[in-house]
Amino acid sequence: LESDTDFNTLHSLPGWSVVVGAINDNRMRRQTRISQVFATLPLPLALPDDWDGVTPVPLIIALHGYGGRADNFPKLWRRAAEKKSAIVVAPWGHSPIYNGSSWTDLFEAETIVDLTIDWVAERYPIDRQRIVLSGFSQGGYMSYAIAVRRPELFTGVIPRGSGYAPNFDRPPQA
Repeated sequence: LESDTDFNTLHSLPGWSVVVGAINDNRMRRQTRISQVFATLPLPLALPDDWDGVTPVPLIIALHGYGGRADNFPKLWRRAAEKKSAIVVAPWGHSPIYNGSSWTDLFEAETIVDLTIDWVAERYPIDRQRIVLSGFSQGGYMSYAIAVRRPELFTGVIPRGSGYAPNFDRPPQA
């Protein structure tokens, strides 16, 4: 709201700062809830076989699709990751569905991707200049949208079997 020029004429209204404050408070509460759930879920990952454990390596974050399972992705990415000596990690969306889960919305997915990068970086030396975001179906859509919003974080994005709605998801500065 504060950076979107469409709202510039509203900035001087008496209730503007109250509305922005309430939205920011809600965002912080939601980030806290997402962080709490994230901490309780396993984070499937695969480390490169030939890695010395010291040299910073690329990171591939793979997002599952609607009703998918994060624990399937490290196996699916293993061969490609080995070629680049990369770590593969697959976080879970927080909405249980079928025998898997889904992504509630873009805010949740973006927050989980940030938490995932931090979690991996605390445990393993990663090359922050070589982070790739990928996903399948709903996860592909999320990967595309997050990468457009946060291009400074990712070397590349590999959405698979998904669409993208740039008029809906693209931030004004993209």
